[in-house]
Amino acid sequence: MYKDTGKLVELTTDELLLQVDKATGAVRYLALTEEEDSARRAKPRLLLAERPRECRQIETAADRKLRTWLYLDWARDERLYGFGMKGQPSLSLRGGARYISQQGGEGLPFFLSDRGYGILAATEHPAFVCDIPAYGSYLYTENNRQMDFYFIAGKRQETILNAYAYLCGTL
Repeated sequence: MYKDTGKLVELTTDELLLQVDKATGAVRYLALTEEEDSARRAKPRLLLAERPRECRQIETAADRKLRTWLYLDWARDERLYGFGMKGQPSLSLRGGARYISQQGGEGLPFFLSDRGYGILAATEHPAFVCDIPAYGSYLYTENNRQMDFYFIAGKRQETILNAYAYLCGTL
């Protein structure tokens, strides 16, 4: 279902609510929890928000490679993990910049949050996550005409990892 509220377009599924700002295109990802408010509606819980201004960027560099950025506003205490060998969460992605691309091009770039979501970048090209205050917080990819990704939400980490495996064809 979708609803146009004037400033926002809201897209609702059984478990997820997306709020898209019509002026900037910035997206907020909210989980619909089982808690209900006084009007008996599911109470949304913020999972992730794109930066309100300049939420996405694409440019052609001097070497003719395309570069894309997805700027994100992570919660201060949120933990993010990249995946090492054998698909195990191993790299802390907060406070630094790290490649989330798999060595040898095996598997798609993926990171997981302790807030109940993961992002799977649909690219075989280099991708990294940056969380350095001087540069901002973002997902970066190269050689893509646009940044395509899967936003995977789930109440349990196991659910998110199973969806990741399914999308990568390993389940």
